[in-house]
Amino acid sequence: MDSNLSQPADNRISAANSGNARNLSLDLLKGISMVLVVFFHNAQLNPDSFIDNLWMLACNAAVPCFFLVSGAVFFQRPFHLKRHIERLIRTYLALVAWRGLYLLFYGLGLGAGTGGSLRAFLSYLLTFQSIDGIPTGLFWFMEALLVVLFLAPVLRLCRENSRTLTIYLLIILFLFNQVMNDSQLLITLLSRYADREVWNITSFGQINPVNNSYSNYVLYFLLGAELWKRKDRISSKAAHKIIPAAMMAAGITGMAIVKYLQSGTFLWENTHITSGYYLFSTMLLACGMFLSVCLLPVNTLAPLRWFSKTVGSSTMGVFYLHTIFITILSSSLMASLRPWNSWPVNLLESCVITAAACAVTWLGKKLPLIRCLF
Repeated sequence: MDSNLSQPADNRISAANSGNARNLSLDLLKGISMVLVVFFHNAQLNPDSFIDNLWMLACNAAVPCFFLVSGAVFFQRPFHLKRHIERLIRTYLALVAWRGLYLLFYGLGLGAGTGGSLRAFLSYLLTFQSIDGIPTGLFWFMEALLVVLFLAPVLRLCRENSRTLTIYLLIILFLFNQVMNDSQLLITLLSRYADREVWNITSFGQINPVNNSYSNYVLYFLLGAELWKRKDRISSKAAHKIIPAAMMAAGITGMAIVKYLQSGTFLWENTHITSGYYLFSTMLLACGMFLSVCLLPVNTLAPLRWFSKTVGSSTMGVFYLHTIFITILSSSLMASLRPWNSWPVNLLESCVITAAACAVTWLGKKLPLIRCLF
């Protein structure tokens, strides 16, 4: 979903500077992550199912994976400040345009309203304010992306000139996100058993030197570059190839335990895990997925190659369009399948929505006036 990834990238680190071909492994991970995002937002599931719960937990790794991919691509490309600023502006204007399209579809088309005043309209359109009835909550991802893109040149300067400073940044970001959130969970648990008032340490995040809301994604952005740099070392020995699988197993197990500690159940029960993007378990799962996909022979497997080229190169359009398609299909296809709600049904619906959004994205890219939106 990263606008950076709409530009060409090569399949090998040694040829990254050429910028003449996309990296199919990274596109594959983007495509998988996009399907998981649609799955997460659709969530037509069996509340009494353990497997459905695992699927929803796994979906929390999708957004971190997008930022891992973004970092892997960004730090391997030649950097030009002018082009980067142009990309920032295009990303912002595309977001403004899509907010306008959502206003037309939900506000005027479905009667949700337009805010009632010119000031409310402009605040909604230009400064990311909300209007009741228009589901723009998912656009937080684009706000996080803009934060990362604003910081990206500085992060690149640090990474290219000081290994120590890069490690320092990674540690600081890790402490203010995964360590702080996991520690808060442990403190809450201990307070519950000791019958004591919960000590809230998340307020300590106010002194986060990067950004209290989106620094987690800056961490994943940097981490993506580090993982990409070391993926060949992991794949060089057969024994090391078990590492990604072990990371994914540990990650999903840890998330299931956290879900149980938070809600008292291992079942789905229509209950989301709290702060799922900020947990160390989520980081393990996302990093394991990243490394696993990078080790796959995507170029030699036709189905994976097709999926990478078709879905992986259309994720920005799918991201913006999937909520609209969910709204359109909720009273027809999804209503008819509701008696059989379960993870296979939800996955089928998610694939249909993704395919429809890919088709619109493919068409949109052919039209000069609107292809910048995709």
